[in-house]
Amino acid sequence: MTVSELLRLAVEKGASDLHLCAESPPAVRVHGRLERLPGPALTPSGCRDLLYALLGPEQQSRFERNGEIDFAYYAEGMGRFRVNGYLQRGTVALAVRVIPSHVPSLEELGLPPVVADLASRTGLHVVLDESQILVRPETRHAAEMLGLDPLDVANEGKVVVVVEKQSAGLAMEVLREYIHGVDSRLVGWIEDTPDGVCELRTTIGGRRVLQKPYGEQLPRIC
Repeated sequence: MTVSELLRLAVEKGASDLHLCAESPPAVRVHGRLERLPGPALTPSGCRDLLYALLGPEQQSRFERNGEIDFAYYAEGMGRFRVNGYLQRGTVALAVRVIPSHVPSLEELGLPPVVADLASRTGLHVVLDESQILVRPETRHAAEMLGLDPLDVANEGKVVVVVEKQSAGLAMEVLREYIHGVDSRLVGWIEDTPDGVCELRTTIGGRRVLQKPYGEQLPRIC
């Protein structure tokens, strides 16, 4: 099979990952279970060819120099993938993550539902710092005119990432290296208090409990 055929098969099966390594048949991970695809085991040269089919000349040189490469790949009609090529016992191997075309995010949920759900599911106390939550002036003004809370308004193309406290600085550095992450902010933290509450520390020094909004989703005005 070509790499395009393998990617398409992974998408059609609803797989989260595609694994390719020498001396084993291609395998996909579906609902957490690894499934081997029918067919012969891949050869070392075959694995190399599959990876190089996804790489440009500069990427090939980088892989040959470092022995590892991580990159995003888009296939028309199939969607986006995150590819990690590396050396395993001296031969090329690939781990491909299928990026879902639809992921519930702030675009659909708004910030309060995300963190309120995080608090209720973990049973811990989540604190947000309002001063660190980036709201564009035009969005804030529109929300004020409509009588809406900017934090409840649908917010396209954003994600909430939770990391260990000691890794927060590194996570910010990594996120800000990407064009879509240059405005990344450390907007809060999680405390050990076992109350399942999400709290907003306001810019005027007050405290406010955030809950999931009820009713229909607020309109997107960002």
